[in-house]
Amino acid sequence: MDRREWLPDYLHRVASLALVLGVFTLSNALAAESGLLAVTAMGLRLANSRDLVIQDILDFKETLTLLLISVLFIVLAARIERAFAGMGWDAVGVLFAVLCVARPAAVWLATVGSDLDWRRKAVLAWIAPRGIVAAAVSAIFALHYAIRATTLTANFDFAAFRAKWDDRAIPLFALDPKGILRVFSTRELPQPSPGWTLISLMPPADTGDSHR
Repeated sequence: MDRREWLPDYLHRVASLALVLGVFTLSNALAAESGLLAVTAMGLRLANSRDLVIQDILDFKETLTLLLISVLFIVLAARIERAFAGMGWDAVGVLFAVLCVARPAAVWLATVGSDLDWRRKAVLAWIAPRGIVAAAVSAIFALHYAIRATTLTANFDFAAFRAKWDDRAIPLFALDPKGILRVFSTRELPQPSPGWTLISLMPPADTGDSHR
């Protein structure tokens, strides 16, 4: 649309946002949780297109990123329950160590040899967000999934486990009777036998019925 000038310049940002939301929604409708991958692939394609001016869209992206990250921090903080206050001074000590020791040390090591002065390094150590995506994803898993252990028996073997939960349960690890831990991956697919323990990711509605 930009090359053929179908849209005026002042509508490029709005059209880009609408296109991203449309692709995300359509992809999720076709395959669950595929929207993020679809819009990421679309962004890579646009960024590598020739003769396509996207600087204006990049500036708009920075504004959206700042806004969404700010909102995400507020949402995550609002999800902290009152029980967090009962964790005691040990939790406060861990928080102090992460914020005042580990984080500044990590920033200092990462910026060795750079042209950043101590003021900029202090700002990075103080407020620069890190791990916010991981925190958001972990919050989603906390809402929709739970990790549970299932002990396989002669009457409830691995085939019965897969038949009962199908794709709703995602096996992560398998622990054999000797204590050897096997990891489920694309390269290795363990075949657990009776007596093994499965550690799986399950929807909360199904966790109460797991064999332990």
